Amino acid sequence: MASGGRAGLCGEGDRMRVAWVGPHSGEEPPISGENGSGTVFFTGCSLGCVFCQNYQVSREGVGAALDAISEMLRQKGVLDVFESNGVLASKGVLVRHLILPGHVENSLDALTALFLEFGAGLPLSLMSQYCPVPGPLPENLKRRVEAEEFDRVYAHAMDLGFHRLFVQFPEVSDGGADSAPFLPDFRDARPFRGGPRSG
Repeated sequence: MASGGRAGLCGEGDRMRVAWVGPHSGEEPPISGENGSGTVFFTGCSLGCVFCQNYQVSREGVGAALDAISEMLRQKGVLDVFESNGVLASKGVLVRHLILPGHVENSLDALTALFLEFGAGLPLSLMSQYCPVPGPLPENLKRRVEAEEFDRVYAHAMDLGFHRLFVQFPEVSDGGADSAPFLPDFRDARPFRGGPRSG
């Protein structure tokens, strides 16, 4: 669960759960084809839409612990650039973790769980890009991730020995128009301004 045994805004704790993995034939024909498109439905959702058609997943908590990642690794292995020393991946698993302000303990617990379940060879991406957006937010999500918070999570990943690691280091900014470089601006012709992560 989240820090102090509480669930997060999405209704879930620090152990990602998956409700269903498989071929989904309900998409448009060019996407689904004859065999269906590969789909992963994660448990929990922070939107709370009253019209949600997947309410069993988003609100009722249907889903299971880290088994989905195990199955994905069994089927596709780790991101194949690490196996072939390539530049562009064609298949494989990479786990992204978004660090949230005020929730460092959740991040530490999540990384520990991933390490214990899959080992230090699991490809991992640490993301520091969280930025508050307009609308009602819990008080602790009304700010960016602080350098000290990021440093604690990054140090824990290094201490655990994760060596297939991509790191999105926090941006240093003056609070101007580019203070959230990874937050897309869809009014712009090029919405995504964020640069690459370090490997």
